[in-house]
Amino acid sequence: MRSLVTSSGQRHRILQRILDRPGLFGLISYTAALYYASFILDYKNSEHTRVSEHALMPGLVTERFDKDGLAVEYLQGLKENVKYKQDYICKCMEEVGLQCHKQRWWSTVKLSNASGTNVYAVLRATRATGVEAMLFAVDLTQREALAVTMAYAAFARQQVYWARDLFFVFVDGGAAGMDAWLSEYHLVEGNALRGEPLSAVGGVMIGGVVMKV
Repeated sequence: MRSLVTSSGQRHRILQRILDRPGLFGLISYTAALYYASFILDYKNSEHTRVSEHALMPGLVTERFDKDGLAVEYLQGLKENVKYKQDYICKCMEEVGLQCHKQRWWSTVKLSNASGTNVYAVLRATRATGVEAMLFAVDLTQREALAVTMAYAAFARQQVYWARDLFFVFVDGGAAGMDAWLSEYHLVEGNALRGEPLSAVGGVMIGGVVMKV
């Protein structure tokens, strides 16, 4: 409290002026508090605010999946683009705002000529630093599951509560293709499979979901 008084024991000049006009300074403080509250609570200003407390996340969740029509649209598009399936998936994912990349992989075993091209889309967490990630994998041969996964990726892009990066991997070649992608993600060198380095990676993969319909 020494900073509020002078060396002679008198109140500081600024403090005395505030005490002499309590109504005026009270009104100024009240107005400033209202302005600050309206600014910080505005949706546009709080949209990208980081929320580190996961207990608060349920209040931000959109409970109902509302992309059924988009899944039907994607299904029709997959039927029409059978020969260019990977290109179509990447085009759709980029249109909804996700990063999309391809990864070629091949077998190094002489008796096998297995190879393929994986597609993966990345949704970066807006409320965390990307230390952790989750995986959603779907086989390119399962058309209905592909459409649902693509629609879910579009749905997830519109949500703001993600605290982890989401990777949507459209696997070409079944288990071998998935193995090639995971090996490159975790920087593990295998003897039987080789794959191109991934253009986009994330944090520690804490879980994965295989999408099937």
